[in-house]
Amino acid sequence: MRGLLLLASALLLASATLTLAQGGGQFCLRSFEDRNGNGSLEPGEPLLTAGVSAELRDAEGLVVASGLLDSSPMAAQGVICFQFLQPGEYTLVVSSAARAATGDTSFTQRIDEGALPTLVDYGARQLPAAAPSVPARATTDLAQLLPRVGLSLLGALLVMAGMLVTGALIWFFALRGRVPKRATPGRPQAERRRERLRERG
Repeated sequence: MRGLLLLASALLLASATLTLAQGGGQFCLRSFEDRNGNGSLEPGEPLLTAGVSAELRDAEGLVVASGLLDSSPMAAQGVICFQFLQPGEYTLVVSSAARAATGDTSFTQRIDEGALPTLVDYGARQLPAAAPSVPARATTDLAQLLPRVGLSLLGALLVMAGMLVTGALIWFFALRGRVPKRATPGRPQAERRRERLRERG
């Protein structure tokens, strides 16, 4: 970890030397994963190398530059630098879609000509994965659909019950007397026996 910090410091100093030669100041942001949530970079906490963006605003609040950590030349050190700044007051506004800040997200500093780079630290934690949620409209549609389905089922049951009652009444009053009586099993044999007895007698 100390090696990374020394490397970052060396790069910042090299950038400062270049800036001094070309004029203007530097305002740099270093991002890190704040695992203990105390807002300070501690030993063992890794630097972030992607997923952070920053806007640089002047004293009037106008955005004069913006940068992404993903495309920063110093991304491996977790650093975004804005160079060649005219002397004055500047504000860095930091944001991250995948992380929640554990400290400040806005840093206002005075940048002077020929001074060493101004470095501020931004700590953040990974956001927990959000549970999938049902859209409000889908929930509303489902709540409206259930009563309709229930009424439809009730209507169908009532129609079926009415048809059964109607069919029973028609059979009882109209068809009951027309049903032929079933022949008694064994009746022809009984008649034959009687005829035989008569013939013998």
